[in-house]
Amino acid sequence: MKPNPTKPINTPTDTKKYVESKKLEILSRLFYIITHTNWSLEYSSDVRRQTNVDFSLRSVSIYVGLTIFRDLRDNFAVELWTELGFLKTPWILVFSEIPIAIIVLAIIGSMILVKNNKKAFYLSISLCIGAGICFLISTFLFDAKYLNPIYWMILMGLFMYLPYLVFHTILFERWLAFFKYKGNLGFLMYMSDSVGYFGSVLVLLYKNYGTKGFLWLPFFTATSWIIGLIIAVLGILSLLYFRRKEKNILVVDF
Repeated sequence: MKPNPTKPINTPTDTKKYVESKKLEILSRLFYIITHTNWSLEYSSDVRRQTNVDFSLRSVSIYVGLTIFRDLRDNFAVELWTELGFLKTPWILVFSEIPIAIIVLAIIGSMILVKNNKKAFYLSISLCIGAGICFLISTFLFDAKYLNPIYWMILMGLFMYLPYLVFHTILFERWLAFFKYKGNLGFLMYMSDSVGYFGSVLVLLYKNYGTKGFLWLPFFTATSWIIGLIIAVLGILSLLYFRRKEKNILVVDF
């Protein structure tokens, strides 16, 4: 529609009052949107509700294990390296983390290239399963004296941080996007973090009051076996579960 040259355009006489009125209008509309939006997860059927509960329990269990293991490896790295025989080599604390950061950043960053939410979701679960299996293989080789302690510690950090950051950055978000849930991952992450740090507190209580002559390396090795089994088994169960349940849930992805 062309403007009529004979009809003058109404312009506000007081620009400041006009801008203030528009600000109030925008704020009032924003307030309306916030107060009339359902911020909780909505379920379309009992099948979806059961799917949410089952996956949440499995994912929280994996995340709790990863949080405990991360606290052990990071907070007591000095004790672990000392028991491994590297008391007078403090540089190793820095240089052992550099390859972990580079590899994990490259893998997590490349996930942005996967646009399909379904593929990204199952790829995230597969990464967790692979990390759990590598946990077990690396620990077995270390126990059998086939793997250098330095390489073992680096691999433990790599296979711990990879699924840990997958949960933080990819898995939960792609899960919501894949199944078209209306909500966000805030509550689930808060719940996972709180339970995970509670597990870390229990570990410290056991260390201080539950045993005498505590050594971190045997405890760390045993924990790596347990965490590897938890990640691999629960990851495989989650993958098979969603493959089966996907047929009962109407999912439209693009």
